[in-house]
Amino acid sequence: MINKKKIAIILAIVLGVLGILAGTLIYLKKSGVKFNISLPASCSLLNENANIAGKNPASETEEQKKRDEKEYADTNVVNDGKHIPLENAANGKYKRFQKGILSATDTTLTLYDQDGNSEWSEKIQIASPILEVAGEHIIVYEQNGKVLTVYNKNQHKYSKTISGNIKTASISESGDVAVVFEREGYKGSVIVYNKEGQEVYLWNSGKFRIIDADISPSRRLAVTLLNTNNTLEAKIYYFDLAKSGPESTISIDDTVVFDIDFDGDVLNAYCDNKVIATDIKGDIKWNYDFGGRNITRYIMTEKGEKVISFDNHNVSEITMISRTGDEKNTIKTDILPDCLDCYDDRILFNSGRTLVVCNQSGEIVARYTASRDVKSAYLMSSKKIFIVYTTGIEFLDI
Repeated sequence: MINKKKIAIILAIVLGVLGILAGTLIYLKKSGVKFNISLPASCSLLNENANIAGKNPASETEEQKKRDEKEYADTNVVNDGKHIPLENAANGKYKRFQKGILSATDTTLTLYDQDGNSEWSEKIQIASPILEVAGEHIIVYEQNGKVLTVYNKNQHKYSKTISGNIKTASISESGDVAVVFEREGYKGSVIVYNKEGQEVYLWNSGKFRIIDADISPSRRLAVTLLNTNNTLEAKIYYFDLAKSGPESTISIDDTVVFDIDFDGDVLNAYCDNKVIATDIKGDIKWNYDFGGRNITRYIMTEKGEKVISFDNHNVSEITMISRTGDEKNTIKTDILPDCLDCYDDRILFNSGRTLVVCNQSGEIVARYTASRDVKSAYLMSSKKIFIVYTTGIEFLDI
């Protein structure tokens, strides 16, 4: 027979214990004590994803949580990768090239496939090399040095010794090379070589300092200059290589145009307070103002979209801008990233030793915490990550 009295006593004891626990938790919470609750990997990823995207996890329905957990359950961990020792890896330069990663150190130019296997390697002797690629073409040079070397894939095309120190150089998908260099008696000079290494153009600036130059696949040359005589003024000159001087000019007040890149026949000009896009004659197509934010890093994707890291009054933001200058989305990160890359709709950035891959809406796809300091990182594809350490490189599968 059931002893109702005993049951009543047990229930009273249980309720009393629960009441004590509840009171204790309320007291601790009011006292400012923080609780460290370990969640399953998929839940932890979901919460991080919600924070980056600016969502409130508590407002999501249980059905949405289940869908998200299912979608991201297998993306929280990046598989162990292939590590390759590489002396002075942090001083090298790296670019995506031919579906792999091209590495330029002071002694070798090497193309790795996505699994970390060397497809080819060429010996070079360039201290602190600078690396640029376009299509099948490669240029390697030492900044403030005088020697520039051009390759077509792994075939050496030519080397040039410039009369003055090289400040910057670029190459087009057609193989034309534009070199900005110092020249006595001028504020800077630009020389253009065709794909065979023949000099086809030379222009000297006697008034304004040359900052950068780029050449389009249709062989239009753009040069950005800075005037600091009486006021801060940036200029962009546009050249037809068949003519001796600039074909057109635009001026941009109160800013510095520190980088220009052709996307087809559209020139993207990166300033300290905006990005503008012009056609090959200087007509402005669009203008994206930073709104008081400080630009820290930027890249242009293969589709012509821009991904820019900003310091917005001590708040770290990453903004995606379309090819036509429209803001697609902005996501917030914990700290200003040291690494920023983009491939297709995937964005890679770091928070210390932790690498985060998300899509352009801010939803996390994968994350990986390295065992050592990350010097730089790149997306080789939507499924592959390439990491540079001080004395080694690593290839990871997402």
